[in-house]
Amino acid sequence: MKGLRMIELNNNNFIGSIPESWQQLYNLEYFSIAFNKFGGEGVSMPILWGSKYLVGADMSTNIFEGNYPIEYFS
Repeated sequence: MKGLRMIELNNNNFIGSIPESWQQLYNLEYFSIAFNKFGGEGVSMPILWGSKYLVGADMSTNIFEGNYPIEYFS
């Protein structure tokens, strides 16, 4: 799975945290998990800092908490 370039898991009623193993998706370019019930602290989301190629992410309509470092948006 390390060569995976896109994850789109919208509207599936997934519940819980984003798996830390997703941090190893180094080639990920797009990540979308909108309309689920993922939760947890925003700063603990390894998917946002695990890929140097990430150009798009949609995590809307979930139940995340906390603040996100400004570096996630640069």
